[in-house]
Amino acid sequence: MWADQLTAVGTTAIAYDAIGNPTTYNGYSLTWDGRQLKEMEKTNSVIEFLYNADGIRTSKTVNGTEHVYTLNGSRIVSEAWGDILLIYLYDESGSPIGMQYRKSSYAADVFDTFYFEKNLQGDIIAIYTESGRKILEYTYDAWGNHTTTWHNVSGANSISQIYITNEEIRNTAEVFCIFLLGAGHDVYTAT
Repeated sequence: MWADQLTAVGTTAIAYDAIGNPTTYNGYSLTWDGRQLKEMEKTNSVIEFLYNADGIRTSKTVNGTEHVYTLNGSRIVSEAWGDILLIYLYDESGSPIGMQYRKSSYAADVFDTFYFEKNLQGDIIAIYTESGRKILEYTYDAWGNHTTTWHNVSGANSISQIYITNEEIRNTAEVFCIFLLGAGHDVYTAT
């Protein structure tokens, strides 16, 4: 164990394997292949991950539903599962600035577009519709814990609510606990 290794979040302990990968986190048991997260499992929830030869995640399967990522080099540019397509939007420096959502039932070339507002640290602090209506706001405390506030969202039929509560930009029914490896963000630890 390293002197600066996170050992708990609140009262929830975090265990690690010999090379420093977390093996338990937030109720999940984590299985690794080297430094690649292969599976997260807890009661009624199994999430499996696949990677290409360069170590970039190409798919995940959440309780039997496969999410397939399309890559441009090492950047994930889209994600598809079931009848849903998400296209991730990036600025000229490669930082995510938004996403487009489409269901197969939409008319051809029709997407719902959402844009991110970020603070100076790069944390997403709000999400807006294409028309500029704020639908979601994140506030963070000094420890990185966040509070989510929904604005003008009409229940579970809102795509933004469905998507973000499941992923938070590919990231939270799946817990983003790839500590400091840059592969995701944990909503509890802000890593």
